[in-house]
Amino acid sequence: MKLSELTQSINQAVLTGTDDPEIQTLCYDSRKSSEGSLFFALKGQNVNGMDFIEPAVKSGASGIVAEADDCGLDVPWVKVPDGRYAMSAMSDMIYACPSSEIKIAGITGTNGKTTTAFLLCYLLEKGQRRCGLLGTIKYKTGSEEEPAVTHTTPEAPELQSYLSEMLSNGCDVAVMEVSSHGIAQKRTAHVQFDVGVFTNLSRDHLDYHHTMEGYTETKLLLFRRQELESAIINVADPVGRYFAGQDLSARLWTYGDDESADVFPTRIDIDTAGIMLRLASPVGEISFKSALHGQFNVSNLSAVAATLIAHGYAADDISQVMGRLQPVPGRMLFCRGSGSGRPTVVVDYAHSPGALS
Repeated sequence: MKLSELTQSINQAVLTGTDDPEIQTLCYDSRKSSEGSLFFALKGQNVNGMDFIEPAVKSGASGIVAEADDCGLDVPWVKVPDGRYAMSAMSDMIYACPSSEIKIAGITGTNGKTTTAFLLCYLLEKGQRRCGLLGTIKYKTGSEEEPAVTHTTPEAPELQSYLSEMLSNGCDVAVMEVSSHGIAQKRTAHVQFDVGVFTNLSRDHLDYHHTMEGYTETKLLLFRRQELESAIINVADPVGRYFAGQDLSARLWTYGDDESADVFPTRIDIDTAGIMLRLASPVGEISFKSALHGQFNVSNLSAVAATLIAHGYAADDISQVMGRLQPVPGRMLFCRGSGSGRPTVVVDYAHSPGALS
């Protein structure tokens, strides 16, 4: 695609230079620049992409995108108001807007994103859907060789590339973990989400967001999106209740601890084998036995059930597939010893105080 075409997708973008090169790839790391690449000189927390423009050009970059004026190099230059927004828009454009062709569920929150995303993807596949997955422990694009995981939510060029690959491989749905960094840094700005899921919010990432209010409002941005069809929100969480009280354009589905929610447990039995769970829901009673462990997984399972309801599944179908779930790798995974004196070992990521509790 011509650089001039990409530039037209950005309001107030100014293209200077006599050439109009054909752009084949987008990059923000000068070490990955090559002929036909467009280099984004982004301002980071620790480094400034402006310091790496010359190495990018020496490596063959065909153009530069920056928030600053042309620095005098003999290369086409695009000045934009917001470099990260421009990278998201151009990534979406160069891969032909793949998210418009796939139903995408975005899952956000402090804890439970990985488990909920992993379980939802598994169940959608059991329901005869070909499902892609982008998250903390795995990327699935429908190819035999899975991409290496780099971020919970990939940067925009990789993200749009993976969505394009899913589409080419026949995926009609996808599940994504949506981190607060991914939202704030506009990695997901041009992903068209159909469903948004909120798990919970607790103290985390304050080195980046500085305040809990800033962290909260960043998460809320996912649910303010106009294209969102369904919002699945945990109203047992105070922040979830705040989200549910907002004027959202999406159809609201809530889950929680009691009948104030659309989906809530009427029976919970937890033993060493797992969880026996009965849920009340707008589509009828959902009842199943799960091999997952821990009271917190009642919330994750409720989130998955509510999301399947939003996808149009009947109660009996949800009960049937939920019973097939297996623990997620690295998430409350029990390794039980046998014989006297052998300990039970639990493998869990527990990256925040709430997760450790």
